[in-house]
Amino acid sequence: MTKFKTLEVYCKCDNKLFKYLKGGNGRLIKLQKPRIKEDYTKKLLEKYELNTEITCPFCEKRIATVKVIGGKYVYKLNQGQIYIN
Repeated sequence: MTKFKTLEVYCKCDNKLFKYLKGGNGRLIKLQKPRIKEDYTKKLLEKYELNTEITCPFCEKRIATVKVIGGKYVYKLNQGQIYIN
């Protein structure tokens, strides 16, 4: 059974974006909607088309892009724009 840890993810502009339940080791690379605990942006829980870019509501820089990985729609994160606290 996979253990999950709760991560708080921030934009480089120091605004809190979301809380996420991460399983496994390594970096946070993609997001699955069911694991998003709290969405402070009010953007991640909406329905989007493939390849839609999701931007930070505060600084308007791209934080993720909607992709299909393993047959599921996920948010592929822009590693240079986020950090985890």
